[in-house]
Amino acid sequence: MAEWFSVNTSITNLQFLVRHKELKRLSFCLAENGSNGRLWVQDEFDNMVLIISDNSSGSVNGRIIEVRCYMPYNPSYIFYLLIRDGCLIVPRDCNFYEPPLVSHKDYVTATEKLLKQIKRNKSYKAWEAKVSK
Repeated sequence: MAEWFSVNTSITNLQFLVRHKELKRLSFCLAENGSNGRLWVQDEFDNMVLIISDNSSGSVNGRIIEVRCYMPYNPSYIFYLLIRDGCLIVPRDCNFYEPPLVSHKDYVTATEKLLKQIKRNKSYKAWEAKVSK
């Protein structure tokens, strides 16, 4: 699985945490230039991801624009929750600092492929039952 993912959504980092009580906020900081927030989140399976948010408007509660995953953690459950919340996710090449322009169709196609990959996870049915309650 790729390590960096661009996210297309209007959901903020705070909205995401409020909707999913099973996620634990580990830390939050602003980038040196203040334009991006960096939120470390841990799921109930002890997997962690870094959620990058757009804080250029001056709000600490910016919309999610990127997710970064690092070994040995499995981000599948957090991706599942993001997709359930209507986020579109596309893998991104981490060799470039500036994300390339991606069309809406590319986001939809990549999200469908990611969801198919997540559905292969042996815990997927349990996640689906838990979230639909």
